[in-house]
Amino acid sequence: MLTILRRRILALGLGAVLVPALLATAAGAAVVSVTGSVEVVSPPASVAAGSYESSNIRVWNEQQNVTLSAPVSVDISSSGNYVIGATPLSANTIAAGTCVNVHYVHFDPVATGFQSASGSVRFDDSILGVLVTDAGLASTNGFGVPPTSYLGADSLDNLDVINLNIDVVGVGGPSVIDLTPNLSVGGGTDLTDDLRVITKGCVAPPPVVPEVAFAVLLPVGALALFGGVVLTHRRLALR
Repeated sequence: MLTILRRRILALGLGAVLVPALLATAAGAAVVSVTGSVEVVSPPASVAAGSYESSNIRVWNEQQNVTLSAPVSVDISSSGNYVIGATPLSANTIAAGTCVNVHYVHFDPVATGFQSASGSVRFDDSILGVLVTDAGLASTNGFGVPPTSYLGADSLDNLDVINLNIDVVGVGGPSVIDLTPNLSVGGGTDLTDDLRVITKGCVAPPPVVPEVAFAVLLPVGALALFGGVVLTHRRLALR
């Protein structure tokens, strides 16, 4: 009987620990959704041209919930439709002490010649800045995570289009980077398209959801444990 009780208590304890942890993880997800030819992946070994090819635009999380020890300059910081090489960018600086999440977008098609893809990425909070130039990408490669090598990465080139929907009020909430009509890769040195997105970090999960879920789980688990104890007692009494 003691063995049975121990097993049930252990199972209940694990449920109490795991459910809030899973809920917190889900709430902290940086990429909420993608559309079109965009897929969420794990960080690759390299972003050099030809090393991570796909007909899809790929996005992955880099460092998360990092507090900046120094200001970070970005190429784009406000909402708008930017045609790279034709539209003025909105350079700005993210202040030191800001908590951020960092994400990388990469397009390296398999086929040769002119190729294009489109789609959008929705993040769980405000976009603080986007890096689209060679200098911008190179200066922020320190936000990368192993095992990714950024040697040979290529920034956005002429006529690549980015349309940003940023929470400019700063209250928080989902922000979208729209890569429509397309990211395009042609001949010559334009072998990949790469950009880095910095969003607001240290976003606390909604407090109500974990509490409600746990409050529901605990009585159910306790009831199951109590029922097991009563049932065991009855069986022993019958013997």
